[in-house]
Amino acid sequence: MSWQQSGAAVEYAWELLRAAAEQPAHACRVVALATSAADGPRVRSVVLRRCVQDRRSLVCYTDARSEKVAQIKQTPISELMAYEPESRVQVRMRGRLRVVSQGARWRQAWEQLSERQRGEYLRATDAGLGRGADQLGRARRNFALLQLQVTDLDVLLIGLAGHQRVQARWSRRGWIAQWATP
Repeated sequence: MSWQQSGAAVEYAWELLRAAAEQPAHACRVVALATSAADGPRVRSVVLRRCVQDRRSLVCYTDARSEKVAQIKQTPISELMAYEPESRVQVRMRGRLRVVSQGARWRQAWEQLSERQRGEYLRATDAGLGRGADQLGRARRNFALLQLQVTDLDVLLIGLAGHQRVQARWSRRGWIAQWATP
């Protein structure tokens, strides 16, 4: 694989992210999320749940009580990173990350979860107490969406015959992409 034009790398990245959000077994379904804490960076894995290219939006789910939520509220500029081993492509997506714990999209995401998935948002001390309506109400209060509004893309092809790297920034005219040193 190689790209003849820098814009092709941007399109490839979005196709990869869209497929990852739609296919649970996709290699890029689990991405790395980097946030900032007072004493330095924090990186952890999160599951990519939704990709809306025309809105430059990527969505993951989280427990509202997690440390990353406080970090995001303090410093909302964050980065996601996906790596697709078959094509040897790494995509880094940077932008403003927002914690969403109410509204229509949040409700729709909650309703699409299975009962087992909903139970994952209970308090650790509640875990063995069953999954009654009261328990699921508590779990619902702990459920949040992480929505990244992508402003910058970095797409790296780790090629056997040489690497290619494209960096792109969103502008009112669309993505402005340029070749960069790998």
